[in-house]
Amino acid sequence: MTNAEREAWALFRYRLISPLLDPALTPGDRAAYHQFVVAHPPTPPTGVPFLPSARSLRRYQATYRRGGLDALRPQRRADGGTRRSIPDPLWDQAALLKREAPQRSATQVCALLAAWAPTVGLDPAAVGRIRRATLYRQWHQVGLTRRHLAVAAPKRYRRWEAPSPGALWQSDVMNGPWIPDPTAEEPTRTRATYCLVFLDDYSRRVVAGRFAWAADAALLEALLAAAVAQWGAPERVYCDLCRSRDYADRSVTGDGGRAPRDRAGRHNHRLSRKAKSESAGR
Repeated sequence: MTNAEREAWALFRYRLISPLLDPALTPGDRAAYHQFVVAHPPTPPTGVPFLPSARSLRRYQATYRRGGLDALRPQRRADGGTRRSIPDPLWDQAALLKREAPQRSATQVCALLAAWAPTVGLDPAAVGRIRRATLYRQWHQVGLTRRHLAVAAPKRYRRWEAPSPGALWQSDVMNGPWIPDPTAEEPTRTRATYCLVFLDDYSRRVVAGRFAWAADAALLEALLAAAVAQWGAPERVYCDLCRSRDYADRSVTGDGGRAPRDRAGRHNHRLSRKAKSESAGR
């Protein structure tokens, strides 16, 4: 508990007992105040209302008369700042395992501790009593975190991306929100919408996008034409067929003569194959 929190608790306790500090109060006045507190539970610094007992109120009064406002502050623990829930041998080994591989999580370290403990004569059940949140907090206090150690987990795989802007555009469609579309027969009718976009694979820029009632080839063609008019023709266009079979339209695939062409006049429109994840992650 920080000093600010201890100060807030002291002020809360003082406000709670201040009406009872008047020596002229009668027993009836004190009983009336207790009934008021029961009817209106106070809210401590934690933000959760609670009902203090009459014994607690008497203890706060005696504490205040004995030591003033400072005595109402919550006392610090004698063992504050020490590790009470993690035995020293287990903590030393956990810190060593974290330093060896900073990307290890608390779950992984605990699993290693459970396998290591019997080899040195420690009870494995002691590892099971260590909470992951406690281990993370202790690591943070001594600077044994991935950020403090300035070490990131090695990247074993790198996602493929186009070599430059305009080298590849990808189209995609996703379900949009349901919005009202009332009619005279159905005043409460709602309809699903779809969001269609073209994205530049290298920069992730949305070169064209629109919400519509349906994901059809006509809208896809219009979006592609608008994107080409604004940004110029890309080297290649990739359309995902997994979500909408309407994309396999002749006017889009090139048979209609309106698919984008490269500088040599060749069609560069590519359709994905079913059950392939070539456009995943975009």
